[in-house]
Amino acid sequence: MDSVVATKEGIMIKSILLFLALLATTLSKPSPTPPSTTSSTSLSSSSSSSLPYTLGIRDSIMIAHSFHQHPSFGPAGGMHGATYTCDVEFISEKLAPTVNWVIDIGLASDLLSEVLQRYNMQNLDEVFPNGEFTTTEFMARQIYLDLVEKLRSCVNHGEGGNGDGDGSSGDGGCEA
Repeated sequence: MDSVVATKEGIMIKSILLFLALLATTLSKPSPTPPSTTSSTSLSSSSSSSLPYTLGIRDSIMIAHSFHQHPSFGPAGGMHGATYTCDVEFISEKLAPTVNWVIDIGLASDLLSEVLQRYNMQNLDEVFPNGEFTTTEFMARQIYLDLVEKLRSCVNHGEGGNGDGDGSSGDGGCEA
């Protein structure tokens, strides 16, 4: 998936990874704590990357969907539920001046939450009524595109930074 420059500070979305766990077929025990938004920061040790600073956030959604009884999907062709865990990494070659961060973590978390709200607790067959196969890969791309659009909207409306070049929203977040 191509990286997309998201703000004037050179922040990029590196990737969105979704891990699908089919609720009906999972063999693992449920998590003792409910899913929540978490975050992490790290320095990349990869010598191939010229963007060493990374801020990662995580959120999850629960959906229902089918693959319209298509035989390629076997038993998953019928209606079933799934949980997607969405990890997003924002990367930059330098930290924002004055605050030393890649992006305001609150803003990043809020934006991801707003994007995921469209899909959480929804039947994706109704969200995408044209017979799309809403595979994990399809949803990863869709969420990625939605997040890029949201970030571009924030930057275009002057909400991607507070004027100090620090990557914060100044007002706590972008409008949906």
